[in-house]
Amino acid sequence: MSSRAGIGLDDPVSRFLPEFAKLQVRGPDGTEGPASRPPTIRELLTHTAGFSYNFINNPRLVNAYREARVTDGLDQGEVTTAEAMQRLAFVPLGYQPGTGWEYSLATDVLGAVIEKVTGASLGAFVTERIARSLRIESFVFNAPETMRSRFVQVTRPAQVTGALGTGYVPVVAPEAVPFPPTKGTADFDPNRAFSLTAYHSGGAGMSGTIGDNGRFLQMLLNEGELDGVRVLRAETVRQMTQNATGNMPTLPGSGWGFALGFGIVIDPAAAKSRLPAGSYGWGGIYGMQFWIDPANRVVGLKRDGVKLNRFGIPKSVSF
Repeated sequence: MSSRAGIGLDDPVSRFLPEFAKLQVRGPDGTEGPASRPPTIRELLTHTAGFSYNFINNPRLVNAYREARVTDGLDQGEVTTAEAMQRLAFVPLGYQPGTGWEYSLATDVLGAVIEKVTGASLGAFVTERIARSLRIESFVFNAPETMRSRFVQVTRPAQVTGALGTGYVPVVAPEAVPFPPTKGTADFDPNRAFSLTAYHSGGAGMSGTIGDNGRFLQMLLNEGELDGVRVLRAETVRQMTQNATGNMPTLPGSGWGFALGFGIVIDPAAAKSRLPAGSYGWGGIYGMQFWIDPANRVVGLKRDGVKLNRFGIPKSVSF
């Protein structure tokens, strides 16, 4: 780790994780060559670093990911952060850093950076710097078995096409679940959340209640402050919530851009969205979705396949 304190948006990831210093890039024709440079922290936040997910099913990368046993943070509860990063650094990027967009394990890499800088787990950082300040008690990465009864069960669409209106069925054991948007599969393991050894996946590993998630979103709507406690500077939140990817195509499709960690509506008509321009949010592969509408001062949060109680609050859910 560098002796210089802090993490800069334009720092190369290799400053913190040396295994990413000499990455390869696999081109459209399948040939590989060296990356022009390591991805930056900003590119990790905007998913323009060149990484992928198994379930994204990138035809140039998915076989390499499978062969190297790269985990999407949804399974392989025995894998440590160091092992997960070594596997990801071994496989090629899909494009030169900064030249494309693909939803990816970049958020897991960011979690590993935080662990390297702080010398503690990602969960400990979230608890100390965010959850405790917001009076949030439910955020957890390695839930004890005694909490299992409080968790909403992991589900998948009843039909492999993912067609709406066909209902949901529980996932009770490790299962390759079809991901229709990319014609790929996601390896779900409902027991991972209760593994005491699973690494703290920044993109898929944390669980919590709808209510506590709502408090976190309200803090963002308030530009970093909640109940008189400031977690982020207002200018930081404003920078986080500006489109940072220009006209690059992103997973939500037309009318959407991507900010520093969120999808953002840039053209409501093209996005076929009732949310006004400047609204931002994202969703998780287990069905959690959230959005923040600064213009109308509204936050929204839902979990597909979960029947809410009359207050709109289920038990704990995985993100």
